[in-house]
Amino acid sequence: MCQAIFEETPPMVRLSVLLLACLPHAVFAGELTVARRMVDDYKAVVATVEPGRLLTARARIGGIVEQLKIKEGQTVKRTGAIVDVPV
Repeated sequence: MCQAIFEETPPMVRLSVLLLACLPHAVFAGELTVARRMVDDYKAVVATVEPGRLLTARARIGGIVEQLKIKEGQTVKRTGAIVDVPV
């Protein structure tokens, strides 16, 4: 009789009954509030980033850069000044 009831019971119900039986001293909340909210889904990933194109940048003159005239990611023209270097 018990075997037939056990086999007909869905696995999640069996697991719930087993957990409740094993936790006699568990504290249960009298009231729970359920609300919909956004949850960030972050995953740790190991990867290697490789550029689509390579660019070699060389200085035509030597010196110390005093001022950077562009911001990171900004598009520059071929003849545009990027830095100030006193000669």
